[in-house]
Amino acid sequence: MSVIMTYILDIAKKYKPTEFDIGDQTIDILSEFADKHYQSTYMIYSRSKRIGSKIDYKNTRKRVKRLESLGYIEPVNAEEVKEEDATHGAKYYRISETGMFQLFLQHDIDFTLFDMLQVNGDYSIFNALLYPIFNKETFRALNSIDRTQISREDIFEHTATAKKFIILTIYHYLRSCCIEINRMIKFINEKKNKDLKYIESPVGRSNVESVSKHTISLRIELAESLLGYFVGTKHEEWVNALTILASDDIFMEFVDKVYKHMKKCYDMAMRMGNRP
Repeated sequence: MSVIMTYILDIAKKYKPTEFDIGDQTIDILSEFADKHYQSTYMIYSRSKRIGSKIDYKNTRKRVKRLESLGYIEPVNAEEVKEEDATHGAKYYRISETGMFQLFLQHDIDFTLFDMLQVNGDYSIFNALLYPIFNKETFRALNSIDRTQISREDIFEHTATAKKFIILTIYHYLRSCCIEINRMIKFINEKKNKDLKYIESPVGRSNVESVSKHTISLRIELAESLLGYFVGTKHEEWVNALTILASDDIFMEFVDKVYKHMKKCYDMAMRMGNRP
C-alpha cells in the first residue's frame, strides 16, 4: 500500500468533519499551534494582545476548548514543557494529525509553512504528500525569508519574492490534496452512515485509490507550476531560490519521471495524428 493511501485511510478514520465552518478566529488560533511544539491559552492570548488583536482571554479559552473537543489539538504532558514556559496550573496543547489536516483544509494562505515543517515536519501529512517529492533539506534552505514583511497584497504585486511564490505554490498543493481527501470523507459520513468498515470494503478501497491517484495528479501539477518559474528568469533572487529546487535530487527525479511520461504521451499523440 502506498504512503498516500495509508495516510488517507488513517485520516478518514480519525477525522471528524464539522457540519459548518468553525470560523476564521478559531482557525487562526489553530494556526498558532502549527509551528510551535506546544501552546497554552494564555500564550496565545498574550501574543494576540501584543500584535493588537481585540480578542479577550475568555473567548480565546472558549476557542481553544472548542479545538480540543474536535480533536484538532491534544494535551501535552507536563514533562514535555520547557521550564521557562511552564506556568502553574496552565494546560498545554499541540496540534494533532487531524488538526493539521483541518488547518490546510480551511486556511487558504499560510506563510509559516517552512516553520511548520521545521517544528512539526514529522506529521503524517508531510510524510505522505511532501517528502516523496522533496528533500527535507530543501525546505530548510528555502526557510530564510522574513515573514513579518509579507502581506496578502504581495501575492498580486511584483514585490513578491521568489520564495514567497514557492511557499504559496506548495501550500496550495497541500490544501488541494486535503480538499480532495475531505470530499471522500464527507461522502463516507453522509452516504454510508459513518460506517468506517465501508473504507475497508472493496468499493471503499476503490474510492481511496481514486483519491490517491488524484493526489498524484496534483503532484504533477505542482511540479509543472514550479518548473514554470524556471523559464525566462534572470533576477538573482529567483535564480538563487530556483537553484535550491534544482539541487534537490528527489524533486528532480520526480520531475524527470513526469517529463518522460509526458514525452511518451506526446510521441503517441504525434503518431496517432500522423505527424512527423
